[in-house]
Amino acid sequence: MTADQAQPRALIVDDDPGMRKGVSDAIQRIRPDIEITKAAIIGEAIQAIRASIEESAIPFSMVISDYNIPPDTERNGADLLFEARQVLGKTALLILNTGKFAEDVPELRKLEAEGVKYANKLAIVPVLQRLLGQ
Repeated sequence: MTADQAQPRALIVDDDPGMRKGVSDAIQRIRPDIEITKAAIIGEAIQAIRASIEESAIPFSMVISDYNIPPDTERNGADLLFEARQVLGKTALLILNTGKFAEDVPELRKLEAEGVKYANKLAIVPVLQRLLGQ
């Protein structure tokens, strides 16, 4: 199987196990063919992104990250998606937040300029449907 024929892959990054499961379940209902990897902290997510390039040669086709992840370093979800953009190129990126709107957070505005989508956690399903072409 070539990378073009490979099963699409998504990485979900959130410190809340219930949210990781909820996003994963929503994706699976929309697109059951997507292979899902989950990470609870930024360091774990970065390792998964790098491994998807180095080891499997099948990079993630989507990365979804919470904005407010208790840091294992000084990074947040925005930092993770900036790095994902550099490593993965045109991969679909989505950042989640429970509070502020994207226009209220300068980092989120910068991410939107890079093509990153924004969703409030309470309204993620319609955003995933649009992102996944359903």
